[in-house]
Amino acid sequence: MTVNGMLNAIKDNKIGGNVIFAASNGINIGSTGIINAQNLGLIASSKFDNVAAGAYPYGLAKNFDTTSAVGDADGSITVNGIINTSGGFTMAARNITIGQTGVLMPEEIYCYYRQ
Repeated sequence: MTVNGMLNAIKDNKIGGNVIFAASNGINIGSTGIINAQNLGLIASSKFDNVAAGAYPYGLAKNFDTTSAVGDADGSITVNGIINTSGGFTMAARNITIGQTGVLMPEEIYCYYRQ
C-alpha cells in the first residue's frame, strides 16, 4: 500500500478522524505523501486482521495491543513523507524505516514495534 498524495481524516468538518491501514505486503508513505488524522495506525502484518476488521475503531494509538505482534509482524513500513496526528500514531512491522525526508508529528509514538 502506498500513499503519494494527501489523505485527510475528516470528522465534524475538520481534521480529526481515525485511520487504520493494515497491509501484509508493507506500507510506504512516499516523499509526496501527507497523512493528517487524529489517530493513525500503520500495521504491516497479516496477523492484524482483527484490527483491520474494526477491533480498535477509536483510540487506536492508546489501545493497540502490541503483545500479539511479537514474532508475527512480517511486513515493512517506510515513511518518506509527512505523518501529522493530533492524538498519536501506532506503527507495527518487522522493519520500520523513517527516511531522510520523513516527518513524524508529534514525534512521540505510542507503539513503535520493530522485531
